[in-house]
Amino acid sequence: MNNILKEMNSVVYGKNVTPQMREDFLIQYGCTGYTNEILEYLIDTYSSRGIIEVGAGNGQWARALSDHYKENQKHQSPNSTTKAFEFILAHDNMKQLPLSPKIYHKQTLPANKYFYDKVQRLTHIDSVQKNARGRVLLLVYPPPGSMALETVQAYVNASPGYRGKERFTTHLESTNYTRCKRWIMVRGVHYLCYTIDCSY
Repeated sequence: MNNILKEMNSVVYGKNVTPQMREDFLIQYGCTGYTNEILEYLIDTYSSRGIIEVGAGNGQWARALSDHYKENQKHQSPNSTTKAFEFILAHDNMKQLPLSPKIYHKQTLPANKYFYDKVQRLTHIDSVQKNARGRVLLLVYPPPGSMALETVQAYVNASPGYRGKERFTTHLESTNYTRCKRWIMVRGVHYLCYTIDCSY
C-alpha cells in the first residue's frame, strides 16, 4: 500500500515530493515560486508605475513584492523625489484558491507570514477596468481557460486605439500593440509570469 501511495504522489506532485512538501510550497509561494531576482527585476523596472496583479490567489507574490518594495524605499536617498504609493494592487475572485480559506484564515501563521491581506475580491475584468490604468499588469501562472486572454484584452482595451482578437500567446506577441511599449514573459525554473506594460 505504501508503494502505491508513493507512486501516486510521484505522479501527482513529482518525484520525491510529498503532499506535505507541496502544501508547504503552496503556503509560501502559491502555485508557482518566485525568486529574489524576479522580485527585484519587477520592482526596479516598474517602481514608478506600480503593478496590478490579477488572479493573485492568497497574494503570496503580492506580499513578497510589497515587502521588497517597502524595504527598497527605506534605502532611498533622502533627496529622492519618489512618491510613496501602494506599489502593488492584488485582485482575485477567490473561486479557485488552492488553499482553503476555511483552513488558512487570517488567524493562522501561514496567512500572517505569507499571504497578502490587501487582496481585493473582484473578477478579472472588474479588476482591470477599475484599477489598472497607468499600472503594469502582472499575471502569475494564470489558470487554464479564458481568464488570461480576457484580462489582457481588457487591459489593452483600456488603452485607446487598440482592439485585439488574437489568442493569448499570439495576442502578446502581436505587433498590433500600437500602445504597448513592452510586454515581457519571464520564465524560470520556479516561476512563470507575464507583465504587460501599456503606456497611457
